[in-house]
Amino acid sequence: KQWYQRRVAITAGRATNPWITDSIIAAVEKKHEMKENWVNSISKKCPEGDTQLHQLFSDYRRTLKAVINFAKKSHSCNRISENINDRKKTWQIINELRGKSIKPMKPSIVIDNKKITDRRIIANEFNKY
Repeated sequence: KQWYQRRVAITAGRATNPWITDSIIAAVEKKHEMKENWVNSISKKCPEGDTQLHQLFSDYRRTLKAVINFAKKSHSCNRISENINDRKKTWQIINELRGKSIKPMKPSIVIDNKKITDRRIIANEFNKY
């Protein structure tokens, strides 16, 4: 059951993170298995668990983090180089990477189990409070 939930969570992020590949997903799953093996080795006799399993897990985690960071940077560089002649798209990508993308967001609040998006009603409800 846990494996299925993890798999769904990992593949759900693929739409928003196009740099995630099948090999990265497989590596993340292997990392989870390695951690599970190490955690299962923890007992009252050995509260730190098997040190060799912990070292393998730590090294793998560190390497995977480097691979993921490289994949992110590579994807970003490819997107910028594809749009190098279009200044507007290039700056759009740069601002998106900086977290400065403009996302239209309508304010919403739940009042009496109803989702309200009208700014005036929301302001009046806050004033009543």
